[in-house]
Amino acid sequence: MKNHDEYTFQNKFPKMKLNDEAKDRIHTSILHHVTPTRQKRSWKEGKFIGVVTTVMGLILFSVLTAYILFETEKGKTEQLLADAGEKVDAVYGEMEKHLETAGPKALLKEVNPKALKAAEASMGEINADSSISNEEKAKKLNKKLITLQEYNQMVPFVNDLQKNITLLNKEIYEGKFQEGVQEEIARLKNELDIANKKFDSLESANLKSFFSERYSPQLAAIEESINQLQDMSSQIEELSTIAKEQSMNKDEFDKQIEGVLQQLDRLPNEQTAIEMENRLKQAQTEYNEIQQKKQEEIRQEEIKKEEERKEAENNKAADSPKEDQDGEYPMEFTETTPQGITIKYSRDFKGNETLLHYDELAKKYGGRYYFIPNSDGGVIFKNGQQIAGVSISTSALLEYKDLFIELCTYNSKNTKAEFSEIVNTVIQTGEPYKVGNDQGGSELRLKNGVLLYDSW
Repeated sequence: MKNHDEYTFQNKFPKMKLNDEAKDRIHTSILHHVTPTRQKRSWKEGKFIGVVTTVMGLILFSVLTAYILFETEKGKTEQLLADAGEKVDAVYGEMEKHLETAGPKALLKEVNPKALKAAEASMGEINADSSISNEEKAKKLNKKLITLQEYNQMVPFVNDLQKNITLLNKEIYEGKFQEGVQEEIARLKNELDIANKKFDSLESANLKSFFSERYSPQLAAIEESINQLQDMSSQIEELSTIAKEQSMNKDEFDKQIEGVLQQLDRLPNEQTAIEMENRLKQAQTEYNEIQQKKQEEIRQEEIKKEEERKEAENNKAADSPKEDQDGEYPMEFTETTPQGITIKYSRDFKGNETLLHYDELAKKYGGRYYFIPNSDGGVIFKNGQQIAGVSISTSALLEYKDLFIELCTYNSKNTKAEFSEIVNTVIQTGEPYKVGNDQGGSELRLKNGVLLYDSW
């Protein structure tokens, strides 16, 4: 049955044979065929889509316009910041160079005023717009600009301070600080106090640190030098007083002198050090001279006492009965030397004034004079001992120095005082005293405890 129906259908509706072009036209006709109802619905949908499209277009246009304006403004802001940054950084770099190259006691240089004004103008333009000035980069640039402004304001003030410090330092170095130095120090300290207050008010921590650490140490060093100089000067004055008063033993005095001399190397001025060294040497010389003078006075006092003692003894001997002295000293006697030579001694002067004078001198010192017959020599004996001899040469034991002086003075052009001075010098130095030449002269010397005076 089924097969029969298919056959009938095929006979009534034979299969059409269509080419590709026909097929395309049929498909297009079907797709574009619009019924009245469908046509109405399509119109409404198209109108809605048009409205939506228009609104979206407007929104998109507004967004694009805002974006373009934003990007334009952003570019302008970045350019302003870039221009200002270039100007501020250039001046800031100049300031940093000045700070880095400035010596510890040198004057500072201001940054270029024109360049600073240009940087200030650029930053003024940025700061006029709060939306730009609140930018992090703008804040950093403003901080740098404040530092630059503070630096240029401080430079004249600190340079005046540095000039005054340098001048005082120069005066100390040249040794011209004595007059009014404390007043100058006080004035500079006051200036430094004012400066430190200014430093503390700076917003820039770097500048505050730089200025605070630059000037105070210089003034402290100057004050230390002055105190050292004044202290050393006081020590020298004290040592000079000690030298005059001899109020310290020599070893301790010399030790203190040496201690002050070692400090002179630390003085800033060589001329001042030389002057102080000369003052120390003068004090030391004065100490030694006064001490020597005192020692000489003591020695002379001892000599005087000894002379007085001997004179008292001699006077006592002179006052003794003549017969006793004559009994002790016979008129003549002989003596044999270790070499077997017999020498005759006599007091039979027979009115010879020279021999009588020698005998009187001998009596003064407790002895007697004997001449040797047939010779020009004589000897003074005391208690059986030869204490002096008179001939071409004159001699005496050192302890009979005063007798020796009187013997030499007799028939001499020199006075007793002159001979006394010569003898004392020879005793003190141990060196002989010689006058004249080989043709004629004299020599006084001390040898083995015996004073000898030769004349030729």
